Amino acid sequence: MTLAEVMIALTVFAVVFVFLLKGLTQARYRAIWASLNLEATKLSEQRYEQMEGASWDLTTSPVTDQILSTNFPTTTNDLFDYTGGGSLIATTTVQISTLPNTNSPQYRVITCATVWSYRGRGPFTNTIVSIRAPDQ
Repeated sequence: MTLAEVMIALTVFAVVFVFLLKGLTQARYRAIWASLNLEATKLSEQRYEQMEGASWDLTTSPVTDQILSTNFPTTTNDLFDYTGGGSLIATTTVQISTLPNTNSPQYRVITCATVWSYRGRGPFTNTIVSIRAPDQ
């Protein structure tokens, strides 16, 4: 083998190795992002379940209504507490409003949103929207 053949073979190997490392690095970042996205979704689901557990009964005297924005303040969580290492803050908010264009305010629109960023990208928002009727 000549020196030129050896240099060409090393160059081809180096290019393949660089692309392989880049692909593995990107796969790792995507896996971390997917894990963080799942954790942010879980935070939104937890807030929604807290709201689901609140009482709202129009048949009692006095009327029981725990579905108020003041009962569900904005919270911040560190997503890396769940996945390990580092610090990444996610903010979860709950918005409660009456269903528009109805004659009766007996239905409320509940929006639970978790906002977070990763590696300078985002903000990403994981949102759950539901309509809630009073307890029967």
